[in-house]
Amino acid sequence: MNAREIRQAELEGEIENATEALQNQLSAYKEKGGNILIVLGILASAYALYKLLTDDDEVKASAPKNESFLRNALVGLATSVAVGFAKNQILDFMEQLMNEKK
Repeated sequence: MNAREIRQAELEGEIENATEALQNQLSAYKEKGGNILIVLGILASAYALYKLLTDDDEVKASAPKNESFLRNALVGLATSVAVGFAKNQILDFMEQLMNEKK
């Protein structure tokens, strides 16, 4: 092999390495983006559920006290579950980021 062929082989190896690194980085970004979308979806769903159950002022005024208590308990439970799940997803995401930096 002459010097030109050796250099060409080296450059082709560098191209392959760079391509592989970019593909790995892209798949990592896809995974992170998916996790972020899951968390945002959970938060949006919790907010929508909260607004659905608490926005109806006319029904609140005419509703008996027991129904209002039950509604408030359900809203609190749904919100707690959604926020807890979102917190766990965020913590997992942050742990993944910290592990990647090491």
